[in-house]
Amino acid sequence: MQSLTIKHMLIEGHVDIDGAIPLPHVTSKILAKVIDYCQAEADADAGGGDEDVMKAWEMSDLAGVGEDTLWDLLLAANYLEIEGLLDLAYEAVEEMVKGRIDPEIRMVLNLREDHRCWHKPWACI
Repeated sequence: MQSLTIKHMLIEGHVDIDGAIPLPHVTSKILAKVIDYCQAEADADAGGGDEDVMKAWEMSDLAGVGEDTLWDLLLAANYLEIEGLLDLAYEAVEEMVKGRIDPEIRMVLNLREDHRCWHKPWACI
């Protein structure tokens, strides 16, 4: 099982194996992508851990998604504790900010400027 969150829910008896599993932080659109990833991962494992299968999934399903979808996928992977998907999402964010300067990174990541660093550089260490 790839999701540690769901695994712990089942082991600890928080949900019935035949019942619904509550995923309040995951939309159906994002859940479909998560399931696609998990299926590709299972197929890769069944085929002897073929990295080409995962790279193909990454190129087809992760590349080209909008920023909002990427953030939602990142949050879902974190909430569901799916390490492989989390790593792929982090890599996609890394590609978004690679080669950019600080103001551009702040704009891409929707971060406001921290003025503490201008007046108190020690506060930003």
